[in-house]
Amino acid sequence: MSNHLKRLNAPDSWHIAKKTAKFISKTAPGPHNANAMPIAVWLRDHMDFARNMKEIKQILRQMQRLSREELFAAIPGPKRRKRLSKKVLGLV
Repeated sequence: MSNHLKRLNAPDSWHIAKKTAKFISKTAPGPHNANAMPIAVWLRDHMDFARNMKEIKQILRQMQRLSREELFAAIPGPKRRKRLSKKVLGLV
């Protein structure tokens, strides 16, 4: 299985330009709507946050890191002998 499909074969509900590039990201398999748009396509083509997939991955990693920091700061965890390392928290 590949992680991409040709733009010409993408669903019309995505409202993307068909002739700007050859390929586009596919949705992950699962029990969701067949016309669901991948977040990479939404960020790149509709919101213009990034120019390519590499930038999108960096943005998503930053968002995940920030949300983990907020989550672990707000929710008191179980008492531990040692603090969790930055590597375990995904901050490195």
